[in-house]
Amino acid sequence: MSRRSWLKNIAVVAVAAALPAGAASAAAEGGKEKKLAKSAVHYQDRPNAGKMCGMCRYFLPAGGMVGHGMMGPQMMAEGSCQVVEGRISSMGYCDLYTPI
Repeated sequence: MSRRSWLKNIAVVAVAAALPAGAASAAAEGGKEKKLAKSAVHYQDRPNAGKMCGMCRYFLPAGGMVGHGMMGPQMMAEGSCQVVEGRISSMGYCDLYTPI
């Protein structure tokens, strides 16, 4: 691995590590801050090693019903996220995953 690649990877990890705290603060304040793009947080529509949006503190189920850890038809439902823009699958995953 070249030094340039190594430094780039370190910078990406540092930025990703800082995002959850800043994003959580903005969401908690209820401000009108712009949400992050799915591509910026490497969002995917499938779980990652058992980690999924439906089990994340930032996930907002459709209909406003808070049901983290729910089973049944709601488990596959889409919702939204406090910090990522667009429709979010409860079975999805991104770099900002923070368990409840």
